[in-house]
Amino acid sequence: MMHALFARGRLRLYALDRAGASIAMFYGFRKGGDFYYFQAGFDPAYAALSPGEVLMGYVIEAAIAEGCTRFDMLKGDYGHKRHFFQQTRETTGLRVHRPGLVCRLYRLKDWLGERRATAAQASTTSAAAQEAEGVGT
Repeated sequence: MMHALFARGRLRLYALDRAGASIAMFYGFRKGGDFYYFQAGFDPAYAALSPGEVLMGYVIEAAIAEGCTRFDMLKGDYGHKRHFFQQTRETTGLRVHRPGLVCRLYRLKDWLGERRATAAQASTTSAAAQEAEGVGT
């Protein structure tokens, strides 16, 4: 993916350095007036300096300087995203399957996996609620 974005002039890589060493990195891309946050990270040894937030500020400034009118943090609701942006958008998934037995079996497999995940989450939530109420102790 990076090679394709680079070939089209859309790839954006940023690094925050301290004393000659990179302490935070940002990987994103631009398409038209939209800038997309793809992945970022920082060296936990420098967490007290908030290098990820510092670099994010520079990246936002750079996107504005390039003429971007939207900075899309893509999917996932995480605190570091809300630190910079308050607006959210709903992400919707769509799956399209071809007709036929094999495709139906894959759909059944996905459905069963979703059911198991939902049941496991409900069980964990119920156990946590009972523990909080002191039930079973």
